[in-house]
Amino acid sequence: MSSKGESSFRCIYEKYFSPMLTYAITVVDDLELAEEIVQDVFVIAWNKYEDLMLSPNPGGWLMNTTKFTIRNTLRKIKANGPASLPLDDTICLVNRSQDLEPYSSGDELISIIAKHVPTRDLFILQKVIMEGYSCLDVAEMLKIKPATCQKRFQRVLKQLRKIKELQQY
Repeated sequence: MSSKGESSFRCIYEKYFSPMLTYAITVVDDLELAEEIVQDVFVIAWNKYEDLMLSPNPGGWLMNTTKFTIRNTLRKIKANGPASLPLDDTICLVNRSQDLEPYSSGDELISIIAKHVPTRDLFILQKVIMEGYSCLDVAEMLKIKPATCQKRFQRVLKQLRKIKELQQY
């Protein structure tokens, strides 16, 4: 993307972030989860920048994307329950199995992951995977809603998949 495109995206972000966040808060009634949703929408917008800019109404495009992202997020939370985690094969990325063999210790793995994951999300990862806490327990520790904790945990797992893919090449 050109610097003009980045500047244009920054203007759109600054113009629409607050209205999108306000809308998300009114629907999910959780500031942190609403912020996560709006950030997810801007990631989608960044990845689909051309579609956004070709839209006759970029604000409407963003609000519709926000609406659908909220709907999908709430559907996932309802399906999994607020305290449950999607502990499928993705957890095998760091479940003390063959994926950890190249690392001499859990600390070495954490230091590699820390380069790619925000500190607050790294804490969730350590507590859930390394120490065996539930997402509900971690949410209570951080004084956040379980759905927010679950969303952050899912984001970390997605980042871990990318790290693992990069290390395989």
